Amino acid sequence: MKPDLSLDKFHILSQSKELNESTQFYLALGLVQVNDKIFSDGSACIELRDHCQNIPSIYIEAHNDQDVFNHYQDLGIIFDCSSTENGDTELFFTDPNGLSIFLGEKTARHELPNQSSCTILELSQSTKHYVDSINFWVQLGATCDAMRSDYPRTLLRNKPLLLGLHDNSKYKGQGLIISIKKEAIQKLKKLGTPLMKNSNGSFLCFSPDGLQFTLSLA
Repeated sequence: MKPDLSLDKFHILSQSKELNESTQFYLALGLVQVNDKIFSDGSACIELRDHCQNIPSIYIEAHNDQDVFNHYQDLGIIFDCSSTENGDTELFFTDPNGLSIFLGEKTARHELPNQSSCTILELSQSTKHYVDSINFWVQLGATCDAMRSDYPRTLLRNKPLLLGLHDNSKYKGQGLIISIKKEAIQKLKKLGTPLMKNSNGSFLCFSPDGLQFTLSLA
């Protein structure tokens, strides 16, 4: 029987600097506040932590903990340990691009008090190891969707996980692409968030905690 490699949770991790400012920013985008430090579109989440060595990092939970852990070990993945804010221990590893991936035990689904008005489309990652990175994530259980563009670009999916790999010849760094409603732009302007309009009509901005966002109007 094939192992169940599907994921139940996908959190993009950032480090909280000014929690109130970050909260206002994410609510203005249209995300729903799950608790003090987690904001969701109903599938993917952004999680603010007091300490996060590499920004962004990601946190995942599997549908079947044991299947995923055994499969990752069979692939030769080397885990390291990190202490959480409440004193628990988390396992993490890195992908070929140095992205830190924290693997947590399965917990209950987030219950949202209302519906999100925006959608996280992907966490974008530039890579010098395009093919190796794709193979790495496919071995972990992700499906691969080639995207039409003027340079190599691939979207990797595993239920809530949406990771866009971009060849670094045209795209540098990391960031999020998110689909928002038009009124979110006005809310961000009222907060004083600097917005740069791109030639394709999208907007570029940064969250108070330092994440880069490309905002696409729905």
